[in-house]
Amino acid sequence: MPIAHLPEKTVRAIGSSQVLTGPVSVIKELVDNSLDAGATTIVIEISANALDVIQVKDNGFGIAAEDRSLVCQRYCTSKIRDFEDVSKIGGKFLGFRGEALASAAEMSRSVVVTSKVEGEAVGVTLKMDREGKVISQDRVSHPVGTTIRVVDFLKYMPVRKQTVLKSSNKTPSMIRSLLQGYVLARPTVRFSFKVLKSQSNKDYWMYAPKAGATVTDAALKVVSLPVISQCEWRVWHSKAGAEAELHTQMPQNVLENTKSNYIIESLIPKKHCGEIFVALTRF
Repeated sequence: MPIAHLPEKTVRAIGSSQVLTGPVSVIKELVDNSLDAGATTIVIEISANALDVIQVKDNGFGIAAEDRSLVCQRYCTSKIRDFEDVSKIGGKFLGFRGEALASAAEMSRSVVVTSKVEGEAVGVTLKMDREGKVISQDRVSHPVGTTIRVVDFLKYMPVRKQTVLKSSNKTPSMIRSLLQGYVLARPTVRFSFKVLKSQSNKDYWMYAPKAGATVTDAALKVVSLPVISQCEWRVWHSKAGAEAELHTQMPQNVLENTKSNYIIESLIPKKHCGEIFVALTRF
């Protein structure tokens, strides 16, 4: 579905007064877009103060040429066409309102979008102004996928910028925590994060899944073996008109049945787990 403006009635129904509050929320919105684009590798980079540069690069299917001029326009989206579509998207998409990139453009000195789709000889990079309009466009070498680079975020909001700068030393750990949540939700996707020009190992983090990685594999890397050994899996799933069923592992028929209303996998402490579980999972 191509990107298009939402009707005013839909905008009033789903619009938000506050979309981006800081660099972590920018990264969340951009990662959501990458996952919606089918990305299997997502690379996040930020500057030391987390405001000068925020960049997310993915290997998703890219942005079609006819859609690129609309990516930073407010309430432009390819996910829905009206409010009624919201009830139909289910878990298909993580974002659908068409606000995040428009907000990033409005709050930053510039947003640079570089993308290439399958079949194009080269990629295209577009620099957007605060209104989300294209002010320059160039052909560049770029793999299939999209790179979003936000420059000087919060430039026009000095009070909020100072607040973010005061706690910028905490931003990398907040981003890692965010990405760990994505890892558990999407265990087959590769994530990497680094602070540009930093020499500290604490400012680099990566999750590189093996082929066919499961939630268990992801949990081992996120919360460690000592924690996992004191936990057990519980899987709930339901179908229309039936009560939820509980299992200790994912039943094969659930994986094969795409009509389940929902599937919930949970890693919970065993009945007599030790104190190590409490100590290691408060993060």
